[in-house]
Amino acid sequence: MVLGFGGFSVVLAVLHNAIRRHIYKDADSLDTVFDAGGKVSLSLTAVTVTSQLLWPADFLQLPTTTYKAGLGGAFFFVIAIVIDIMLFPMLSLELKTKAPGAKTFLQIIYHRFGKPVHIVFCIIALLTNLVTMTSLILAAKSAITVITKDASDEFIMIVLAILFGSYCFIGGLGTTFYISYFNTALTFFRSRSGAMYGISLLFMATSLSFCDQANWQSRIAAKPTQGVIGFFIAAFLYFSIPMAIGLPATFGYLSKSYQNNGTHLLSSLDINNGFIAPYIIDNVMGSTGGYLLLMMITMALMSTGSGEVMAVSSIIVYDIYKIYVNPFRKNCPPSLCQICGKSKTRRGFSESQICDCVPGSECSKCQTDIALARKARNFEVKYSCPIHGDYRSYESLLMHYKSWCIVWVTLAIIPYGLVLIASNINLHWALYFLQSLLSPFIVPLLLSITWSKCTSQAVIAGSISGLIAAFAGNFIVAELVYDKGLADFFETTASDYSLMGGCISAIIVSVSVTLIVSMVTNKVKSEEDVQAEWEKTISIDNPLNPWRQLYSEELSQFPPNTRINVQHMAKIFKNARYVAYIGGIVCIILFIAVLPGISLSFDVLSFSQFSGWLDFSYIICMIAAVFVVIAPPVEEIIQICRQYQRGKKKTDEFYDSNVKNDFDNLQLNTKM
Repeated sequence: MVLGFGGFSVVLAVLHNAIRRHIYKDADSLDTVFDAGGKVSLSLTAVTVTSQLLWPADFLQLPTTTYKAGLGGAFFFVIAIVIDIMLFPMLSLELKTKAPGAKTFLQIIYHRFGKPVHIVFCIIALLTNLVTMTSLILAAKSAITVITKDASDEFIMIVLAILFGSYCFIGGLGTTFYISYFNTALTFFRSRSGAMYGISLLFMATSLSFCDQANWQSRIAAKPTQGVIGFFIAAFLYFSIPMAIGLPATFGYLSKSYQNNGTHLLSSLDINNGFIAPYIIDNVMGSTGGYLLLMMITMALMSTGSGEVMAVSSIIVYDIYKIYVNPFRKNCPPSLCQICGKSKTRRGFSESQICDCVPGSECSKCQTDIALARKARNFEVKYSCPIHGDYRSYESLLMHYKSWCIVWVTLAIIPYGLVLIASNINLHWALYFLQSLLSPFIVPLLLSITWSKCTSQAVIAGSISGLIAAFAGNFIVAELVYDKGLADFFETTASDYSLMGGCISAIIVSVSVTLIVSMVTNKVKSEEDVQAEWEKTISIDNPLNPWRQLYSEELSQFPPNTRINVQHMAKIFKNARYVAYIGGIVCIILFIAVLPGISLSFDVLSFSQFSGWLDFSYIICMIAAVFVVIAPPVEEIIQICRQYQRGKKKTDEFYDSNVKNDFDNLQLNTKM
């Protein structure tokens, strides 16, 4: 695992870093570390979204859910995740329209509402990362313990830390996309309780996705059109993989147990910890099956785990260090330019008070500084540009701290994992109960990005009241519905009705409080007020690498000096919006109405019907595998070749221009 997967990932990281340095020439940019250049291809987006949502817990907990809730449990488990994937295209379009320069969703919170709400959501985001990491660690412990012999807890945690952090340190987020490609390539009903699990999981998965910066990073890294189509493809890719692996494992275990005089081969604790899949695959296929499952789980761990490491690091760099620890301009509000200190928004300011700084990408003196930085062997470079030099030095410092941040976040996994394992928390409880506590934050976050009348008071009130409702709803239902009540805490609080009670209570309370408080406290009275509100978010930018440069082709339809606003961004993303809404409606009808309707029409599946369902899953899985294996490398190679040609053309134009100038100077000197 260390030499094979870890070594291979490091090679990929070095390769990706070389491509960014010599082809795209942006390896020295802080933003590139966390958004992979912002132009990730459609197919690579699809496989990355699939990979990051394909947790090791899906391989392990899907059999547990199927065992407890029947075939419907597995079906609604997968449907919930698929719907969650399909909700993101519309939300990511809102982010790209209103804050195209944002690298974390927390930056939007900060620019709209200021520090108090930003601090609250920084805590929420970090806790979300902690929930995800908890599930990853427990899933890894379960799988590795069953498949391997004599692997100590300390050794497992050291291996996980190496797999999660090694290639992130070298290649940043871009390498995660490459790893996700190999991960996904290698990986290639009726039940009241199952429906309850599915509905609860929909709330939980959506809240986890919306509050997890790792998911936002993958969405931000692609342009809107590529991102939207990539999400829909990811939904279909994800649909078949857990089913094709989880169902045979579950029914294989039940068959083995029946042959063993009806006696279960695993204890209830082992089943809750997700031991069904590792046990049956190892038992039926021997060491070959164990290696195959270990490969899939390891790749899933690397993809999701590295994403969490990068997410935590980006929050620490962008939302903690840059704002609270060592800001470039102390006591500088987010509405002011970091370079000149003037306003980035127009409302209430005269022309002389509005920022007119030249972007670093268009500054001639900065080009010399960039060349100097590429030759330097450390981050302490003296930049000569009088406008951007100090800020460039500041970003170089952030690049240095970024590296240390990734190292320390990676090392922190080891003690946290050991404490977690020692606590004996079972995987089933961690996967479901902890995720359910994030459901009250969905609506406040969603409205912060989409609704101009949402206020800071409403966001805080809705989040806190919803969290209280989540605890209350879960505990009350667990106590009243189940015989043992809260006495069997880990079992009843992670059961279907308790989860449903907690999620629904949290959603209802948070929605109501957020809407009511927003209507009472907002000061948006006109269309100008709406525009002023979104000017706060569209002004999020890096003065050295402005987001206008990324969308230069799309923005070419407007005059060069146009001050871009939300209406302009909505216009250039119009086609992507049509695809998102039409595709979303079609897919939601398919996955919420058609497929569940078909499955609910059967009370008990016959053998032929069940075999047909499995065959259908395998066919979809094979089609997906062909796409996954072929499309990403082809599209990535084409994109790299095009960028190489663009770079060569610019170099030739620069050379021709210099030769012409030298020739003109020579002619002038000759005449004189």
